[in-house]
Amino acid sequence: YIYETRRFEGTSQVVKLALEAISLDPGYVDAYAVAGIFTLFKGVYAGGSAMRDAAMEALPYFEKALELNPHNASAHSGMGVVNELARWNFNIAEKEYQKSIYLEPNNDGWYALVAEFYLKMHQLEDAVVYADVSHESINTHFIKVKSHILSGNQKEANDLLTQAASDEMAHPFIGENYIWLEEY
Repeated sequence: YIYETRRFEGTSQVVKLALEAISLDPGYVDAYAVAGIFTLFKGVYAGGSAMRDAAMEALPYFEKALELNPHNASAHSGMGVVNELARWNFNIAEKEYQKSIYLEPNNDGWYALVAEFYLKMHQLEDAVVYADVSHESINTHFIKVKSHILSGNQKEANDLLTQAASDEMAHPFIGENYIWLEEY
């Protein structure tokens, strides 16, 4: 609820609540995973610390979650982020992202994360496949746009940008994508 209503402004409050839950129940696996994910947010989205610092701070939470339950998809996804953005071990990152999808195949968020990873790795066809599976509209929509831009499919990219124009929340992303298209 805090994340949905306050987005990244509530990051530290979510971590605090997760740690409180852990103090009440040290075996609560999801609380460790949530503490790790929102600790990562400080480096990825919230801007509270450098990515490597946030990842190393989040790592023990993911390791504990996986120690308690090696089948926790959130912890595997978090380990993917740590390996991608802090350790730069892209092979392990990909395996962790894929494991999260294997464990929770109905979680759109995991597909969006993998789609973004493949876009960064310039595996454009894979990025579009995973973006198509996910229903997280803004993020995966613009992964498709960027995949078309990088593939040289300018018309398809422009068509997708036109589709998104009616969504006011998408306007900053549309602007970014026009920069990708070199249309200033």
